[in-house]
Amino acid sequence: MKNLKLSFSIVVLSLFLDLSELNAFENASIEMRISDYREAVSNNDWDGIVSVIPPRLLRTMAGKFDLEVNYLITRMKQVMKNAMASVSIVYFELDLQNAVRNKSSSGRIYLLIPTTTVMQSKESLILGESHTLAFVDDKIWYLVRLDEDTQILFLKEAYPEFESVTLPKGTMNIIEVSGTNFKQ
Repeated sequence: MKNLKLSFSIVVLSLFLDLSELNAFENASIEMRISDYREAVSNNDWDGIVSVIPPRLLRTMAGKFDLEVNYLITRMKQVMKNAMASVSIVYFELDLQNAVRNKSSSGRIYLLIPTTTVMQSKESLILGESHTLAFVDDKIWYLVRLDEDTQILFLKEAYPEFESVTLPKGTMNIIEVSGTNFKQ
């Protein structure tokens, strides 16, 4: 049953994303990577969240701060944990069906995946709308959230091929709930 579901998912992905340049294994890999990432975010699994970041990007960030990569990862997890202590995730989705496929200047295929996060704080609901960049490096799909300018700067330093790519910026807004629909 699991193989049937995976096969169906691959067909659906191919139809929606026109990933004709990706093979079935790559299609299945990105879907599984996104599924694992969704679960990690929903469960505040800091190891799972950090595992989707490309090692080259982590090395670039560590180098900028003159830190060891493992120490940087430990600090990143602590910062995320502290930031999420006062909020909870109500909704988190990477919309793979509406992802945009393109190629970098080096010919690397990448996806820009619309990403929505709704968080509950004591005072309000917060809607974050952004994109997640997905691409393969060393035969593994990696994900980079494009929420902040700093993330984009580090990405472009680690992967200069994205220098000429205009990456969409995220937004964060306070929202209120009306029934089951979110409204700004």
